[in-house]
Amino acid sequence: MQKTSLIISFILLSLSLLAQQKEYDEAKENINKGNIKEAIKLLDKVIKKDPKFIAAYLDRGTARYQTGDIEGTLNDYNKALEINPRSADAFCNRGIVLSIIGKKREAVEDYKSALKYNPDLVIAYDKLSAYYVEAGHKDSAVALYDDAIARYPLKAYYYLQRGLLKSGKGQLEDFEKSIKCNPEFAEGYYNIGLTYHRNEQLSSALTYYEKALTATETYVWLIGAILNNIGDIKRREGDTEQASLLF
Repeated sequence: MQKTSLIISFILLSLSLLAQQKEYDEAKENINKGNIKEAIKLLDKVIKKDPKFIAAYLDRGTARYQTGDIEGTLNDYNKALEINPRSADAFCNRGIVLSIIGKKREAVEDYKSALKYNPDLVIAYDKLSAYYVEAGHKDSAVALYDDAIARYPLKAYYYLQRGLLKSGKGQLEDFEKSIKCNPEFAEGYYNIGLTYHRNEQLSSALTYYEKALTATETYVWLIGAILNNIGDIKRREGDTEQASLLF
């Protein structure tokens, strides 16, 4: 009899968890579709059933931010950190909101905490770097990516970001390292091309722009920028017909 009761309890618990996961998945879907109020209602239900469901707090915080409810957003991120004081996502998300409302020093501490618990959280590097640059501490931003590269020496993105903070030979070297790490990294090729373009080395620029176009890891916005720059080179070379199609 006791064994039967345990089996029934297990089945009921499983059904409850499945229903909760379904509501959570529906909430995520509504967020993606822009149905924010409906998403918040579903996340309210999920959290009521499981007050320690950290992902639900993070998603509700994001949804509340989209409605302009800054206080509610921060409350959800704070609650997530109460549940898991090592949540890098919660620290990073809270840091972004704090920065937006002008509490930049508090935001910086959150970004640092996020990286402490997840050293591969790209957005935290980017946000912290942006703060350093804005504050006039570009060297600190470079040092930040130095640390990221020391941890992940084969991650193309970090070389790219460090290169964007540099100038001259050091910049070009980092862009070249980015495509060495990932030969399909379009942004690396694009920025090498842009460097040559700015230095009036148009033939070299064109070569790298074309490589960026054929790389598999590219974006629509980047393709537009590449075509625009190729059009400028064609115009300078006197190929007005080709330039008119691109520029």
